Amino acid sequence: MTAVVWTEKSGDLIETVAAVTVCRRHPSAERVRASVGDGGIDIRVRNGDGWTVFQVKGYTGNMTASRKSKVEHSFKRVQEYAAEVGMKIAEWNLLVPIDPTKENLVWFEELTKGAPFACGWKGRAYLDGLAAEFPDVIEYYFGDGAERLAETVRQVAAATGTLVAAERASSSAPITADGVRSGLSQLYEALNKFDPHYRYAFSVSPSLPEFPGSYKPGLVFTHAEGKEGCFVTFDVYARYAEAVRDSPITIQGVLSAPAGTDEAKALEEFHRYGAHFSRLDLGSGFVISAPGGLGGELDAGTFTVGPTVEDLAVPPRPIRLQVIDPADVVLAEVEVFLKKPTYGLGGQGMSVQAADASGFLMLRFQVDLETRAGKFDLELGDASGLHPSAILPALRVVDAMHEPNRVRLANQYGPPGNSVIEIAAPREEQENGILRLVEALQELQQHTVVQVAVPSLSELSRLDALRIIRAAAILRGEEVHVQYRGYSLVFDQDAQLEDGDHAGITGVEPLVLLLNQQPVQLGWRRFFAHEVKTTRTSRDDGKVEYRLTPSAGESFLMRFVAGEPPTESNSSE
Repeated sequence: MTAVVWTEKSGDLIETVAAVTVCRRHPSAERVRASVGDGGIDIRVRNGDGWTVFQVKGYTGNMTASRKSKVEHSFKRVQEYAAEVGMKIAEWNLLVPIDPTKENLVWFEELTKGAPFACGWKGRAYLDGLAAEFPDVIEYYFGDGAERLAETVRQVAAATGTLVAAERASSSAPITADGVRSGLSQLYEALNKFDPHYRYAFSVSPSLPEFPGSYKPGLVFTHAEGKEGCFVTFDVYARYAEAVRDSPITIQGVLSAPAGTDEAKALEEFHRYGAHFSRLDLGSGFVISAPGGLGGELDAGTFTVGPTVEDLAVPPRPIRLQVIDPADVVLAEVEVFLKKPTYGLGGQGMSVQAADASGFLMLRFQVDLETRAGKFDLELGDASGLHPSAILPALRVVDAMHEPNRVRLANQYGPPGNSVIEIAAPREEQENGILRLVEALQELQQHTVVQVAVPSLSELSRLDALRIIRAAAILRGEEVHVQYRGYSLVFDQDAQLEDGDHAGITGVEPLVLLLNQQPVQLGWRRFFAHEVKTTRTSRDDGKVEYRLTPSAGESFLMRFVAGEPPTESNSSE
């Protein structure tokens, strides 16, 4: 690469190239666009607990009095700004393609004397070093585009030569993975030779890749195209954090949806709160401007707005979701984890998603930043397979969400704070069957070492749910009354019960339930059957069965209480 003649370049272009090369050397650098509030900072790079600041000037030739005055203003402003916002400056540098004269150094030392941070003059030699380190930046901004294109074509041709040769070879020498390795490597190098902002990776798969995929640092754009059996995917990575501003990736078009539809509501919430939505059908007329020639016009497709991979990497913030009564007494609470908030396009509103640790309770809060009014909605997920204790707090919170109670977002520890949300659509207090069931399962867990899990609620019959609730009540010491039309008792040997009518029969039997697809004995229960008729039957397995049926009417009453194991040799099953 030939040396850059900085004096032949415009000041604006010099400042752009200088900023891009500094950002390439420091990929996490932040570039501050010129504005009234830029604080005299063009680029800042994290340096320990402080910042290294670059003030970039596109001057060439001499440092005139006017130019010195502008540098002095920037230096004064950066110190004022740092004091205003509490920013610690570790180092400040003037970056300009001029090597200082002795007079320049005297002026610069006088300017920076007494500064509480190190100061440096990064001149032409420094910029020449950056240019040599990142020739792709120089070629992109200062080079001949036609030459770059021709070189790319030559590289691609060389890369594909191996593939063409292999394709034309005889059938006795089929294409192999090892045979195309070199060609693919050359193709990768050619793709990544000239673009100073982005790096490209490609893959081939038999099916369309899943979007969004796993977290990949720096990934900003993915393009997949092909047909079933062969899809070619390009992943585009930012070479540095500010690349998406220096070379933006844009989508132009009009998003619309019929009034009154869920899609229209999703668009409105996206515009006002920045809320995510998925798979909104697109019409024609959308144009994507993307690097590497991967953009173009879309005829059809779907549009999804979701979190960035960087947002997904931010740990959720734990808080307490509380339901309080009119006297601010906490009725129920559950720990939930807030994701990074999103903001509407006009800055009018904010949306935050949250979930409890189990993922069973999912919430979305939306706040109008102008009126400070808030609303929320919630959704309960599939509890199948979860332990009862994992979802009980969430169910108790949902159960308490009714008039006149309110919802409060409290700090994880200490005083709760004042974030109280009125329940937007209060419901009347009602029986919560799921809560009763899960509380019963939690009670059962106290009486067995077998881990209890919440069954599939869609597959659980009403009778099985009642059996779980009754068993828990018995284990808590409550007396349970049940109407039966018939009930069987099985003994290892004859219990000496006479056939016929009885005013009452009492006995002890195991309390067994089917949990996790296996019978589990939770204890013993004593039963009391009133006004029953017994019928004795000897079974083929040597056991004796007594069938209890009503003496009169359609049913008879049985009472169950917790019992102790029988002392006699007879036992029931």
